[in-house]
Amino acid sequence: MTDEETDDATTTTVTDGPSDIPDLTDFNIDGDNVKRNYGVSVILSQQASRFSMPFDLKQFETLTPREYLEKYCRVSNRRHALYKRIFDKHKGTDGELTTKVLSEALSDAYMRTVDHQYIQQVILLLDLKSGDKITFAQFEGIAAFSERYFFNVFARAETAEVALQKDIIERLDFSALKWKLHGIKITNQLRHILKLI
Repeated sequence: MTDEETDDATTTTVTDGPSDIPDLTDFNIDGDNVKRNYGVSVILSQQASRFSMPFDLKQFETLTPREYLEKYCRVSNRRHALYKRIFDKHKGTDGELTTKVLSEALSDAYMRTVDHQYIQQVILLLDLKSGDKITFAQFEGIAAFSERYFFNVFARAETAEVALQKDIIERLDFSALKWKLHGIKITNQLRHILKLI
């Protein structure tokens, strides 16, 4: 794997590949052990978004994954414009995305450079039902989370430029996550999302 760094993102070229979409228990974010089957460039940054935690952690007991991503994620102006353009391209006449086009919309956000299998891994965590509709605010959070997930899969966070790493406040928010969530009844999908952020 080779990395070229720019002022606001990491360009990663990936090769080799998996054959099946893993279930939730098979997610792998260790960049050295992930197999990949395509040769493309993917631009990823942890600075493009900031995730936070609710002041009252008991709120996690009533939040779905997409509600969390909608309410507790903020993105940069550049990403906001990108996600808005993609959302507008794929939204229905009611102004929302269907779950059927979500995969296509996320693929467009990465200029079709991320293999469908990885996009499906992200979608599995959202725990969506077939008739669910997705608002722009929800899509923005979902797309930002997908970038974090792909950063963990394709890049090496520990060797990334400081400018590409998570905000210090966010790192503090998510430190000792297991301890903070002790006694909180949270869905497995949302717990997994929080760990991946």
